[in-house]
Amino acid sequence: MRFAILARLCPALLLAQDSTPKERQKYVKSLANEGAAGIPKLLPYAQDPDIGVRRDVIRTMVAIGGPASLEPLTQALADSDEEILIRATDGVVNFYLPGYWERGLSGSLKRAGSRLVSRWTDTNDQVVPAHVEARPEIVAALGKLVSGTGPLPARANAARAIGVLRGRAAIDDLVAGFASKDGQVIYEALVAFEKIRDLSVAPKIHYLLRDLDDKVQLAALETVGILKNPESVQPLREAYERARNPPSRPVRCSPPSWSPPMSPCAPLRPKAWRGWAGPKTACCCTPSSKARRKCGRG
Repeated sequence: MRFAILARLCPALLLAQDSTPKERQKYVKSLANEGAAGIPKLLPYAQDPDIGVRRDVIRTMVAIGGPASLEPLTQALADSDEEILIRATDGVVNFYLPGYWERGLSGSLKRAGSRLVSRWTDTNDQVVPAHVEARPEIVAALGKLVSGTGPLPARANAARAIGVLRGRAAIDDLVAGFASKDGQVIYEALVAFEKIRDLSVAPKIHYLLRDLDDKVQLAALETVGILKNPESVQPLREAYERARNPPSRPVRCSPPSWSPPMSPCAPLRPKAWRGWAGPKTACCCTPSSKARRKCGRG
């Protein structure tokens, strides 16, 4: 068995030693036609000194897919190249949520010379089914990427991936990502907390209710409201009263089951929301309001 594996790998090893980067890229791309049998042949190129070769390795592995691709894709999350990190992240999630590769950040990646261009969208409602659980080592690798010192777009994309996978084990890494002071990283971490639904995180988010970035502040308001931690009632009330710019749409909140006095909305109703939303549009103006039922996330 061992000799058979070596026999399959020898041509790849010889090519890796004696070929140009373009030749290796061409060979790597051709392995996509071999399916799962091509994964072992790709492994020698995952550590190739040429970035272009390593990028094509990730694309080919994602194209092949399957459980055999998870381990090398997870190892690629420790690479230093931004594109490799983003594509490896989306490739891992794509295994658990088919189609994510096209809908995620990888689907919009383009190169303008040496510059990587990506298009972020606020549509971030994808999440794996409740019965799907990602491997612990994958969640750990994504968390390490978020809390590390890698490229900020890759860290933000990893935070989004943790939310999609409901990676509860990476909560501390998401909180550590706040230290990046990057608006996109913080925003994606907050949305991830909404999907993970661990109410113990809420107190760690309270200071973001006063963030100077309006996008981050609004996301923090929504996240803290959805988590439904009783300790958040007063901080939420103060945040509403001291907000610099009222949001252009009602802030999402908890479902009707989170009724007063626990609801942070209750102390605000007598103040008529201070212009945040009228009685007909406010998502939390009454426990039975149609708008509240519509915005609630059960």
